[in-house]
Amino acid sequence: MNCWDILINLIEGFILSGFSAYYFNLTNKLRYIFVITIILTLEITLSNYINQLSWLLIFIEIITLFVSLILKKQSKLSSAFMCIVINVILLCCNGIALFFTSFMFEIPMDQLTMIQNPHEFYIAIIISKLCLSIIVICLCRYKLTLANNLNLKQWWMFVVIMFTSLLLSIIILEIIMKKSFKFNIMIIALILIVVNMFFIILLFYRTNIENERLINITTKINNAKNKEKSFKLLETVNRDMEKVMHNSKYFLLTIKNVLRTKDYEKIESLVDKRINEILRLQTLLDTGNLLFDYNFNFNLRKYNLQNRNIKFMISLDEIDFVNSQIFIDYINKILYFIKSDLKDNYISLNMFNTKTHIIIRIIFKKNIVLNKYWELQLRELNEIIYLIYEIKSYENFIKVSMVIPIKYEEY
Repeated sequence: MNCWDILINLIEGFILSGFSAYYFNLTNKLRYIFVITIILTLEITLSNYINQLSWLLIFIEIITLFVSLILKKQSKLSSAFMCIVINVILLCCNGIALFFTSFMFEIPMDQLTMIQNPHEFYIAIIISKLCLSIIVICLCRYKLTLANNLNLKQWWMFVVIMFTSLLLSIIILEIIMKKSFKFNIMIIALILIVVNMFFIILLFYRTNIENERLINITTKINNAKNKEKSFKLLETVNRDMEKVMHNSKYFLLTIKNVLRTKDYEKIESLVDKRINEILRLQTLLDTGNLLFDYNFNFNLRKYNLQNRNIKFMISLDEIDFVNSQIFIDYINKILYFIKSDLKDNYISLNMFNTKTHIIIRIIFKKNIVLNKYWELQLRELNEIIYLIYEIKSYENFIKVSMVIPIKYEEY
């Protein structure tokens, strides 16, 4: 053991302690790094006297880092997970450095030791520490997206998977270094691989269950929001209708007074005004889907489409998807496209549903410009919502058909 060995051990201890300090954003980082670096350096130096590739050292390092995080009130299971991760990375860096140095200097890996090839061995150590430093800097700069507030049930599988990976890394590195294929060691490695695969499958299964749970929660939240919107919308419509009914009394009294004066032109003007007010609030479409109906009727009046020679044939069941914001926005876009045509080319807009799909058909007069326009717009609409579409040309008209899958689980 010389000063060079102690320096290398000091650098390794500094990298590991620096990782813990900055990854977990500990308080008093410099003091923590100083103390833990000294402890880790002593452990690594002591291990060098016992065994050059000590399994015990790796576990002692993990325990040291984890205990230091507990003392810093970072006792969550994710802390243990990251302590194992950094040691797996350390072993991988060692393995890569040894392989690269062996390949570069054409030296068998079992001869790459301080006794047989000291210079090349030190080069491998430097490469290993450089790789470790780069990875640690990247990890601290771009932290893994791990939720540190996950409970034991969510974290223990991650820890088991990384722990078995750590053991496999140790076994593989020792086999490479010593070129000794012991039957017992190979059986242990095989068992660890099976355990690792089992927990990966279990983790995948639990992740799917968690995703389904989140989807259900999201669906319930969206349904609650839609119901709240429907309730507020119903309140607004009722308030407007009550206002109309309330004003009817005053309207009739006004007509009665004007009749006495026999000013029929004024009476006609008052009646026309009253009819326009009623038409403004009149429901043109009523499918039972409150939000959809309101928005559809609002846009018909907004774009003045009810006065154009267009047939609207719409028959939709009461479906949550129809009241979803994404579908309403989609239909609003279609009405806007129809409104943009000022030459009355459109003939009809049909809409109906099956158990699994909503079918929309738009028919317009044969028009090359409008045909190209819809080819472009359908691509834009496909970005809003998934659909299957077709543009079919007939002798006197063109039919645009759209089939939209009803996604109950998302709305």
